[in-house]
Parts: sequence; structure tokens; C-alpha cells
Amino acid sequence: MTITRSVGPRTESSDSPNYLTIYGVKRFGEVGDVDLLDGLLDNGVKRNMDEWANFSLLEYEKGRFYQVDAPTFTGILVRLRELYECPSERLGEFDHAFNRLRRHTIYDSIQFATNIDLMPKSNPQARDIITHSRGLPIERGLKINAFDIQQLVEGVFGRNAIELYSWWNETPVRLFRADERPERQSRVGAGFGSNSGTGFICYWDSLSAVRTLGVRWHPQKS
Repeated sequence: MTITRSVGPRTESSDSPNYLTIYGVKRFGEVGDVDLLDGLLDNGVKRNMDEWANFSLLEYEKGRFYQVDAPTFTGILVRLRELYECPSERLGEFDHAFNRLRRHTIYDSIQFATNIDLMPKSNPQARDIITHSRGLPIERGLKINAFDIQQLVEGVFGRNAIELYSWWNETPVRLFRADERPERQSRVGAGFGSNSGTGFICYWDSLSAVRTLGVRWHPQKS
């Protein structure tokens, strides 16, 4: 089966909330299964990126749902697209997952557990640092030039992300980012959603409080 539903209590504060399991999701070349919370994480509370990082660490340690990072969300979209284009593989919950995710990410904004540390103007040759799921055991990082659009989009959202997210968005996506290097080294958060047009968001500061999605990643055993 490619997608199933676990039916539990409706309250997200429960240890057994409603969620969907999506099988065969790829993240950094690794294949795993993703439990996707049926609704926004923590009942749609808005937090900034540091607050979500702290929240996610506590929830991860308890085996509960934590903030989705950009590569995991991209992997979910890739898998949903495969199922969308192959109706014979879908189960009954596909439409539910597809429509629920689209509503949250196109008509609202979702912050990912993905941060970008921008180097200052005084050190223009330094590489900027992308960190996915900061502080969790599944943390991944890489160095890029965040002012090179291709490096930024691929480093945060993955290869072929523009085409994939444009399919998801049903219209070409836009990129919202800082226009120039900051005076001091600074950290910005990444996400996707509505922002004067739907697109990639790579500029949220430490004060920006945004909703997010909850997941649990399970690497498949070889």
C-alpha cells in the first residue's frame, strides 16, 4: 500500500492523533515512510523558527510529531505526484491528503524546519549555511551561495523544485528572498505559501511567527 490512514482521537494533543502514512518518500537519497499529521501542527499555533525548533526537539524525543523540513515536504510532493499520475496505485485517502495539503500550503503559508545562515557583507566570499531539522538527529546541512538563485532553491527545496512546486501550485512559483547580504551574520527561515503570490519563502526572520505541518520520518530498513 502506498498511503494509509491511522484513525485516532481528533485532538492533536493526544498521543494518537489522526495522521496519514505516505510510503516510499525520498529524503537525501534515503527512502522512508512519513507519518503526516492530519492538520496543522499543535492545532495551527504560530511560532517563530527558534520556538518551532525547541518544540520539535521535545516532541521528537517523545516520538510525537515535529516540524516538517523542506526536503521531507519536497519528498512528500514527489510521492503524491507519482500517485496522482498513476491512479491505479491510489488508495481512498489520497484525495484527502492531496486536498488537505494543498489548502494549507497554497492558501496559507507553512514554515519549514529549514534555516539559512547568511554571511555578512564584510565576508562576501564566505559560504552561507542551510540547515534542515536543526537540533534533531535527522539534521542535515550544506554550504551554498544563497544569492545564487539556483543554489538557494536546490539547497533548500531540492533539484527540479521549481517544476515540482509549480505543478503543485498550478501556476509558476515565485521566490521571495533577501536582495543583499546583511550587515551582520543572520539566520532566516524557509517555507512555502501565500506571500503576494504563492512561492518559495527564504527570508523569515527570528520574529516571524508562522504555522507549520507535523511529520514523523521512518527510514525503511534495508
